[in-house]
Amino acid sequence: IITAIILGIGVSGLSLLWLLFADTALSGIGFIKESLEMMQKVNASIKGGNLLFSALLTCIVGPIMEEILFRGLICGSLGKTTKIAWIPIFISALVFGIWHGIFVQGVYAFFMGLVTGYAYHKTRDLRWPIIIHVVNNTFSMLMLISGVTAAPLLDILAVVMVIPSAYILYRISSD
Repeated sequence: IITAIILGIGVSGLSLLWLLFADTALSGIGFIKESLEMMQKVNASIKGGNLLFSALLTCIVGPIMEEILFRGLICGSLGKTTKIAWIPIFISALVFGIWHGIFVQGVYAFFMGLVTGYAYHKTRDLRWPIIIHVVNNTFSMLMLISGVTAAPLLDILAVVMVIPSAYILYRISSD
């Protein structure tokens, strides 16, 4: 469980790094700028709406349903049709990224899909991708709604956790 928590926070860090890169280096590109603006509107509506409902949907219900669909159904079914492990992982991650609808969100959702797909491939147990996804979304929600003093600390923690996450993925790839 600790490994899944580390991976979930690490994916949040990777997502944050991608968003910072998109905002600072790519925001001059029209569709990236529009995508970032759409994400800002979504985030504002979450902060301005019913936080309990948003948190329940974003941090619990969504991850469970999405992991059943993308890792259980898509990745699991494709895994039965090919012996090449990366094909179902890649396809389910790509569809997962597209599912999110906003380009910049889709990019980091794709990367999370790779991590959760790989966890599912290694364990054949949906609990692990679900935990990773729940932790990622919960951590992202905390970063979104936290105050000015807490947000930088959470951002730093998330980015720092990219390193142990990469190490964990390296270690489990050699098993």
